Amino acid sequence: MSTTVEGWLIPQWDLADRMAKSLRTAGIGVQQMADYLDMHRNTVGGWLSGRTPPDVRTLRLWALHTGVSYDWLCHGEHAPQLPRPAGVSKRRRAGRAAGPPHQPDGLCIVAGRRPAVLTAA
Repeated sequence: MSTTVEGWLIPQWDLADRMAKSLRTAGIGVQQMADYLDMHRNTVGGWLSGRTPPDVRTLRLWALHTGVSYDWLCHGEHAPQLPRPAGVSKRRRAGRAAGPPHQPDGLCIVAGRRPAVLTAA
């Protein structure tokens, strides 16, 4: 995806670009990240080249380890901001929904799956 300004093509950063940038900024190598995630180096290389997308769990760990925001990692500079529904204050009343659920832009959800919710048995 790219945009054109005054005849010049300006490429947009995708998830793989932001993942690579976060590694460089944190001074972490591909092998170090692979060890941290308990993955093979080639798997991490596939994510960085954009061949395959990582899952949500991996992206959360990636953001934590590199020190970047999860929202930035998934969405770039313009992280989606959900408007607050009318009549809902910052303090939520018990049992009342906080507004519409977050609608991801598709970059951080792999194959339409949502992250699993663990419940106590």
